[in-house]
Amino acid sequence: MSTGADEDMGPLFSEEPIGQQLAFYQSQAQTRVILGGNRIGKTSAGGRETAWWMDGSHPYRDVPPAGAKGWIITETREIANEIILPKLMYYLPKSGPGAVERFDPGNDTRPASIVTKNTSRLLIRTYAQRRQRFQ
Repeated sequence: MSTGADEDMGPLFSEEPIGQQLAFYQSQAQTRVILGGNRIGKTSAGGRETAWWMDGSHPYRDVPPAGAKGWIITETREIANEIILPKLMYYLPKSGPGAVERFDPGNDTRPASIVTKNTSRLLIRTYAQRRQRFQ
């Protein structure tokens, strides 16, 4: 899958997909799901997919070049801070992240977020934040 992209793109384009990741990335379905056991690459696939959307550089789908908006919903703040945010930061181009806010342990109402330099915005919420926080 290597595209010859410059070094700034890091692993976003240089890592080869494993297992069913390529089929997931290439699918044009509106709703796509990766199911599987531990350590098969679900988080990596989601991190790379999200980074492509945020960066406006998806190699298999037409995505807006800037200003994408999205949510990630996870079980706990710890999972967001310790697994999801690091995975996204790993895949986002070095020039991509503008502002990153982790979950504040003392504030259960504010979501974690990433806003990229091209104005894409991702909010990360937890199940514990209840339905009212999603409205």
